[in-house]
Amino acid sequence: MLNKKFIATLATAATLLSGVALVLVPSTAYASETSEAAVSNNSQAFITFTHPALKSQVLESMRASGVINNSVNDVTPDQAASVTHLNIASLADGSTPITSILDFSYFTHLKDLFLDCSHIANLSQLSGLNQVQKLSLVVTSGTNLSQLSGLNQVQTLNLIITSLADSSQSSDPSVINLSGLSVLPNLQNLDIDAQVTDLQPLVGLKNLQNLNIAVSADADITPLAALKHLHTLNLYGPHLENLSGLSGVTSLKRLILNSDIEQAVDASPLANLTNLVDLSIGMSLADVAPLASLSHLQRLQLSGSKISDISSLAALQHLQTLKIIGTNVTDVSALSSLSSLKKLFINNSVHNDTLTALKQKLPSLLVSSDYSAEDDDSPIVSDDTSDTSDTSDTSDTSDSGDVAVDDFNLDNLDLDTFDLDDVNVSDFDESDFDISDSDDIDFDANLDTIADTDFDVDTDFDADFNTDLDIDTDVHDAAHTAHTSTINSVQKADATN
Repeated sequence: MLNKKFIATLATAATLLSGVALVLVPSTAYASETSEAAVSNNSQAFITFTHPALKSQVLESMRASGVINNSVNDVTPDQAASVTHLNIASLADGSTPITSILDFSYFTHLKDLFLDCSHIANLSQLSGLNQVQKLSLVVTSGTNLSQLSGLNQVQTLNLIITSLADSSQSSDPSVINLSGLSVLPNLQNLDIDAQVTDLQPLVGLKNLQNLNIAVSADADITPLAALKHLHTLNLYGPHLENLSGLSGVTSLKRLILNSDIEQAVDASPLANLTNLVDLSIGMSLADVAPLASLSHLQRLQLSGSKISDISSLAALQHLQTLKIIGTNVTDVSALSSLSSLKKLFINNSVHNDTLTALKQKLPSLLVSSDYSAEDDDSPIVSDDTSDTSDTSDTSDTSDSGDVAVDDFNLDNLDLDTFDLDDVNVSDFDESDFDISDSDDIDFDANLDTIADTDFDVDTDFDADFNTDLDIDTDVHDAAHTAHTSTINSVQKADATN
């Protein structure tokens, strides 16, 4: 009996213990599942933005880049973490400017950011974006750029300066202080849409390669000589006339100079820049003779009414493209020795006899002889930073096989009297255009005939070399052209405020 009671007791105890175990095990499992679910739910919770205008801009940018579709009206942390590009054009909503950008802490993989910071007092809120490589900011002249500390991966910086109606930060809203840029040690491309007085802060940017900058009248450009890797410089100053500070920037391969002054400028400091391949000068030079030492020059643009004698350019034996705009040059005979010259754009002040003689000496030279400053809308400098050789491609990539013109004969076209203003295309119907037979057209022969006439070939050649200077290797357009609408929206918002 004792044994049976003992066995019964053990059985009862075992049953109770197993029950406890059964209770405890599921409880632990459920707790784990609950914890995981909480984490999952938390990761998919919608981000609460500090301001509706910021949320709207983020959604618009994410839709444009395809991260979310048009039906999505909220952003999860996971979606934010997958974003690599954001364009936040305006941080103002009616009369309420946005002053906080802490929401960007969710965008941990962002590499390219355009942001209107004109109302943001503290840029250090961006410090967590340590993967950003390209940064475009709309700021005020009083912005403290040292607050960008921590953005060690930034290689391209575009600064667009705006003024606020209630700003008392600077007496001149067009001038910005660059002190603080040293916190961006890997910066390679810098584009500043404002006048700079002190260039000394740039000395610390040891990796800077491309610089687009405007300087004030009293600016000293000598510090640029410390930038040993600088190979592209676009320098503008409304009163820029002293070029002596450029003589030490010997690493330059591409240089664009522009000024609003009328008097002739001494070009002798440029003689030391013997690595130059592309040079565009938008100011009058007292003498172009100093340019004769630039033996590697392939593309040259000169403009300014004080320029009249270009005979010294005969020394530029590697010159391939020459633009002479708004000058008093009348004689181009000195260019006849330039066997490498392929394209010449020149104003109509040149005497026809010297131009004819030049064509005879250089039969393959393509000439536009009625070129003017009004025709020129972009610098001559090439945007190819990887190869300084001539890479212009004059081949026609269009498909002429689809265009047939039965009885059309180019030989009957009088280009001298042809006026596009007389062409009425309002009633043109492509269904009336007979493209049944194009086999009889010799495009090569006809185009050769046209090339020898007074046909204006500006538009045909500009595509080869006349591209915009790209500081970011796509930047300048980013700051000055692509963001024109952005700046307008900023100004409208400021006006409202």
